[in-house]
Amino acid sequence: MTPPTILVVDDHADSRVICEIILGRNGYSVLSAAEGDRALELARTEQPAAIVLDIALPRMDGWSVVEELKKEPLTAGIPVLMYTAHSLDSYRSRAMELGCVAFLVKPCSPQAILEAVQHCVSPPAPRGKPLPSPA
Repeated sequence: MTPPTILVVDDHADSRVICEIILGRNGYSVLSAAEGDRALELARTEQPAAIVLDIALPRMDGWSVVEELKKEPLTAGIPVLMYTAHSLDSYRSRAMELGCVAFLVKPCSPQAILEAVQHCVSPPAPRGKPLPSPA
């Protein structure tokens, strides 16, 4: 079975590498980009299972990337997790309004990144109902 691919988009190499290590060590295939326009290109061609996206990017910011992703039928369903140093409530609200599924503020724990991605790629089983037992 092919591991889910996650696209990590951040203009700071350290942040990208941290995400790549966390996700790679937990079984994900990882693509990365440092610019928003490159992120769009990869999203269109590679169809990642989720995108971890910074706001402050060269050439095309994260807001514009999300707007473009959500306009296109090919990419509209890809879950986007905003991963940024901007902790303002207005940024969080805007991210949710644009259709992001999570808002993570840097720095955050590796576990928080992993759990947010896991939730998008493999949502947990509904609580309160037992899973069927194998026959």
